Parts: sequence; structure tokens; C-alpha cells
Amino acid sequence: MDIVRQVKLLPGINYRELAGVPGHYFDCGRMRAVLTPEACASNFLSSAILGEGRYASCYRCPIGHGHAGEAGGQDPASDRGWRCCRCGPSGQSRIIGRTLCVSCYNRTKEAILQRDGRGKVPVGIMAGLRPGWAIVGELPKPEADDAPREIVRPLAGSRAVLSATPGLYQAGPGRIMLTALVEGADELQRVIRRRLPGVAVQASGVEPTLLEFHEAGIDPNDWLRAPVPSMLLMIDNYDSFTG
Repeated sequence: MDIVRQVKLLPGINYRELAGVPGHYFDCGRMRAVLTPEACASNFLSSAILGEGRYASCYRCPIGHGHAGEAGGQDPASDRGWRCCRCGPSGQSRIIGRTLCVSCYNRTKEAILQRDGRGKVPVGIMAGLRPGWAIVGELPKPEADDAPREIVRPLAGSRAVLSATPGLYQAGPGRIMLTALVEGADELQRVIRRRLPGVAVQASGVEPTLLEFHEAGIDPNDWLRAPVPSMLLMIDNYDSFTG
């Protein structure tokens, strides 16, 4: 891929100059590197061709798309290319629970167990993950007769409603709750679209982080089993609006 020679600077990006080096530079969170806008645009364009591998983290990056300008094509904000609902394209071949790559799955499991590979509490991971939920009235219809069916467990009798992959629970008559550990509302919406395609969502939300629950001595599973006020209010408003 030829290097992009001229790009526009984007609003909201903290560009800076380096002593003795021409050009503008910014901190790229995805690559964990200091890049010029030209290098960013070139990486983004290369990722569209290579898909995975060296430029996997650049695939469908909105900043790279902005630096590439017209050469970048359509806006990459859609879910296309999001193999992992958390980190994006992911160079890993295996996707667990249709939502997470192996790396993100392992980090999520450590957060649930409150223990990393060194036997320590993974404070950083727990500070970045929070319970997310969505209430629906139905499940997607299987695309084929032999397609696997979604398992819906009773919410009241489930000891744990949060796991490393999303779960489905019967929250009441005509109400099914999806639960997932996510980094924020954007990831939750990607999980919903992945696991419940085409289904109308009655209400959804994210709760405090796992670290906040841990520090407060509250089990987030209990929090979700006893619907929080925000959840009840949103569902009641939905029923009033549609009823």
C-alpha cells in the first residue's frame, strides 16, 4: 500500500510536534504507538486489504478512516468487520459465544473470578468491565430447522447470571433478559445485534463497574436478579408507550 502523502487533521485529536522532526504526531490507542496522520491513513487503507495480521487493529478504525479521507470509502461505523464485539476485527480465528475473541474472553473470565494468572485481583480489568443488560419480548427465529436453539434459564433460580459470554434469562412473562459483561453501552449494543438480531429491545442499560461492585461488597449477580430501579422504570415506560 502506497503511503498517503497528504491528509487532513481531525478535530478532537491532540496532535503535537516532535523536536527536530517535521510533521504532526498523535498517540494511537489501538496500536499503542505515536503516529503521523499519514502513517495512520496508510495503515487504515492497508487493513482494508489485509483484513487481519499486522494491521488488524486498524481495521474499520474511525480515526484512520478520517485521516484517509475519500480514499477510505464509506464510514466504518457499522458492525461489519467487528469479529470480536469488544476489540474489533481481532486477528484470532476463534470467537467464543459469538461475541468475544479468546483474548477478551480470558480477560473477562479473570474479572469474574477476581483472579488473574498471577493469582492477583485484576483491578485494571475489573475497572473496565461492567454488567450490561437488555430486555426483549422474544428471541430471533432460527434461520434453519437444525439451527441451535438459544437456552433461556429462569432468572430467579440462577445462582450466577453473569459469565464470560452473554446469557439469556426469563425475567417474567413475555420478558427475556440478556446479560453480558461489557466495557460500555457501545459494546452492549454490538452484543445485542449479534445475539438478538432483528429483535425489538424494550430496555437496556449498563451498571457500575465490577471493581465498584467489589469495593462496595455487592454481588453484581444479586444486583441483576433483583431488577434495579432504572431497569424497572425503563420497562414501565416502554409498556406505557406501547400499551
